[in-house]
Order: sequence, then structure tokens, then C-alpha cells
Amino acid sequence: MNRRQLLARSAALAAALAADPVVSMSGTMTSAGAASVTVHAAPVGQVEREIVAAIRRVMLGLGSHGAGSEQHDPLDVKALDHRVHTAWRLRQGSHYVELGQALPGLLADAHLASQELTGDQQALAFAFLAHSYNTASSLLRKLGDDGLAMIAADRAVQTARMVNEPLLLAASAYRLANAFLPAGRIVEAKEVALSAAGGLERRLDASPAHLATWGGLILTAAVAAARQGDGGEAWELVGEAKTAARRLGTDHADLHTIFGPTSLAIQGVQVAAELGDGREVLRRARFVEPTRLPPYLLERRTHLLIDVARGHAHRADDRAAVATLLEAEQLAPEEVRYNPIASELVMVLLERERRAATPGLRDLSARIGVVA
Repeated sequence: MNRRQLLARSAALAAALAADPVVSMSGTMTSAGAASVTVHAAPVGQVEREIVAAIRRVMLGLGSHGAGSEQHDPLDVKALDHRVHTAWRLRQGSHYVELGQALPGLLADAHLASQELTGDQQALAFAFLAHSYNTASSLLRKLGDDGLAMIAADRAVQTARMVNEPLLLAASAYRLANAFLPAGRIVEAKEVALSAAGGLERRLDASPAHLATWGGLILTAAVAAARQGDGGEAWELVGEAKTAARRLGTDHADLHTIFGPTSLAIQGVQVAAELGDGREVLRRARFVEPTRLPPYLLERRTHLLIDVARGHAHRADDRAAVATLLEAEQLAPEEVRYNPIASELVMVLLERERRAATPGLRDLSARIGVVA
């Protein structure tokens, strides 16, 4: 099935998403014969467990407010806007514990506002709720609960449908596709990304955000293709995304997506890493200029370093891999601690460790909670 055929299925897929939640609250698949969720190992301690539990309680409707929400007026749309953007900044800066402490109250208040407000203010509240679910999905992935992350992303899709806003729906589908990826649901991840991109194709001139979201969706499909081992399709999709990056001319970053020439270059490194091509990882990394991104986008810049470390590991240069991971940890400690790919890489490096060649590896593994 080629990309155009996948795009043609967007209407059918959208109907399926609207009609049936992706997963149950327990994290098991609802559809018969679906693959089971693979939850990555995460360094989850008491604080992290409490954060996940608080988010789960709000999503289940147990209690009207989360921790700290009593400090805010839930029907103050301007305040909700500020809180949604603050949560987005915390995520982009890889401040996950602080984000986790703020999210339950934000989710509860955004949900209440979407039920109590009317007219234009209600539409805004639904948008804030969708963005909050997207942020929650991203955080839950980091904290190791892939099942709940998929539920949160699906909630964002359903919420976006309430306001019939194509851009918000595409941004929510982007998050759903990226929740599918770590859960091992690669086919669904690619289908969701390409179908959502198809839904935006007639609106690419509407705003930079539309074009950037389309590009981000295409890159997500490229990563999924790379995880399937299909390098030809992966690089073809990267090439399609490149046309959008050129049209934008600069990197776009907002609640919907982050995409542009620098993000494209960074995700090209990721695709090469997914394909296991260490030489191509290092070649592409030489041309990336991460300082072109806004300084608060630490998550994306740290991802680049983690993928470069993977490239070194693919070439059996474990000393360089460890050194690059330590550089990433300096930039964003919580990103390395909670990033499942970084944890998996450290496990691999520990399994073939030569202590004289990889100084710092044992201390790093202890800090991020990886045990050999």
C-alpha cells in the first residue's frame, strides 16, 4: 500500500477513531486480535507513580479537581490559556516532574470549563482541553505508561472533534501517532500520521501552523517506516517533508507542532538511527545547527544528542556514545532520565561494557535508574 492509498483512507480511519476509543483504561487493547501494549522500562519512583495516579484519577473523573487547581478560577479562559502554554513550555524544556505536578489540575479545570462555558469561550475551552490531553500523553510516555498515554491522545482527538477544527484535530492525531510508536503499534502510527496529513493537504496555505503540522505528521510516518525497516519509504517521506520545510523557511513552534528546516534535519538523524545506519547518523548530524531552534526547545535538542549517541553505538564506538549521552544529560537531565531510547541504549552499552573504555557509564546508569 503506497502513501496515497493510505491518505485516501483518512475518512474511514477518522470515523473509526471517533467511534471507538483506542485502548481501555487498563492499557489493554479493545479490538480483537490487536497487539498487546509494550511498556518501556522507566525509572519510576514514588513521585512519578503519584503523578501518573493523579492524572489517571482526573481522566477517570474521580474528584473534580487535581492538586493545586484550587489556586485557579477554572472558568477564567485567559488564565487557562496561560496555564496551557506554561505546560507546553515545561514539556519542551524537559521539566517533567514540575509538569506532572501541574497537569492534573489543568486537565480538571479545562474539562470543567468545556462543560460550563458556552459559545466561543466553550470552543476555546475545548481547544485548551485537547492541548492539555496532548501534553499529558507526552508526559505519560516519558513516565512509562504507554497505555494511559494512548488514552490521553485519543481523548485529545475526540475533544478536537467537538469543535470541528482541522488543525487541532491534526495536532491531536500527531500526538496519537507518537503514542502508538513506543507501544509497538507501528502500522497504526503510520496510518494515523498519513491520514491526518491527508486531511490537511487542502489547507496547507491557511497558516504556517497548518504547513508545519503537515510536515510533522509526514516525519512521524517516516520514523514509523524506519522502525519497520523500510528505508526507501522512510527517506521518501523525509523528502516530502523537506518541501514543507523549504516553504516555511524557518522553524515553527507552537502548541500544535514544532517543525521547520532544523527540526527536519534533526529527525533525519533520527530516521538514520532507527535504520541502524551509524555512518549516516554521524554524517547528517554534522549539518544540524540546533542553536537555530528557540533556546527553550531542550527536548528536541537533547533528542538529537541521544540519536547521535545511538549512531556512535551502531559503529561500536561506545566511548563516544557515553560521552554524547553525558552531554545530553548536562543539557536536560530529566530528558535523559525519562527517555526510553536513552535507557535502552544505556542497557546495551552496559551489556558490552569495557569499563576502561566507557568512563562514566555506570554512574549515568545509576542516575537514570537503569540496572545491568
